[in-house]
Amino acid sequence: MTKFLTDALPITESTANTVLIVFFVLCAVFLFLAIIWLVSSLAEKVRRGRDGYDDECVSSTPVVTVSDDNEVIAAISAAIAVILQEEAAAKGTAYNGFRIVSFKRAGKGRAWTQK
Repeated sequence: MTKFLTDALPITESTANTVLIVFFVLCAVFLFLAIIWLVSSLAEKVRRGRDGYDDECVSSTPVVTVSDDNEVIAAISAAIAVILQEEAAAKGTAYNGFRIVSFKRAGKGRAWTQK
């Protein structure tokens, strides 16, 4: 094979061997990457089938909007109370409750929709 390269081009045999080695190594790397891509895409399809996960279900789920800030404040307060109770039970201490002094909106709109 190097005879073909050295006859067709004005290069030495060692340069032809180097070109062939580089070519085969690059081919091997791309083949390895293609195999990794194939295995990961097959694994994703298997996972979707097993878990029942579907992109269409996620995108068609309606978004719940809360029009009353008091509902949000109550939900946040309840979540904080549960966490504090669990931490107190884990430490073996008494839960004394907590008091929320104020809520302040962070900027315009909802904080979780801002980028």
